[in-house]
Amino acid sequence: MEDNDSVVVHAGQPSAPAQIHQLATILWNTLNNDREANLAILERLENPGDDLSTNLVQVFSAADLAHLASHLAETTRLLSQQAQQMEELSDISD
Repeated sequence: MEDNDSVVVHAGQPSAPAQIHQLATILWNTLNNDREANLAILERLENPGDDLSTNLVQVFSAADLAHLASHLAETTRLLSQQAQQMEELSDISD
């Protein structure tokens, strides 16, 4: 994530599907921030092929999934840091 990226945090617990959608959106934006480096993954997501009856996980190689996992891990780390900073700010203002 860039320094100028922002994350919206909602008070309360959103539903699991809403949380999954939020994470998917963040990951999609992360992949699109460097389209050239992530082009192979983005092409498969945007054009999965004609036969979607197969398991979608089979669309990706082990290397592709590892690449996605590394992005997810980094995004999770950044979100955790931002959440911690927000909690610290919240504690100061209380």
